[in-house]
Amino acid sequence: MDSQTASTWALIAEKGSLALTTNTLSGTISSFAIAPKAGTLTLIQSAAASIQAPDGSTLYPSDMALSSEGRFLYVRNGANGTVSAFVIQTNSLKPLTQTQVSSLPDTAAGIAAR
Repeated sequence: MDSQTASTWALIAEKGSLALTTNTLSGTISSFAIAPKAGTLTLIQSAAASIQAPDGSTLYPSDMALSSEGRFLYVRNGANGTVSAFVIQTNSLKPLTQTQVSSLPDTAAGIAAR
């Protein structure tokens, strides 16, 4: 549907009007509009966010979680044990600067937010 590879996690944001998927091998997050009555998905952006290391290599985003108010998105990156953070805006994701958290253990799996 969006030409990205290895979608591994999905969540619904924006009070049910936005769906997001991590695309682990592509190193991206895709965004979809959700039709309120039919529940159908329409692709908004196949790469609403790219999650890459400074050298341009993918960080293999896998798991995602929303803050309790649904304003922030947190993504666990499988390549280097980091977490990236984004502000959810209408139909887009804005990376937060200086927010990549590191030093997660290699065995960490999943992510939770509050």
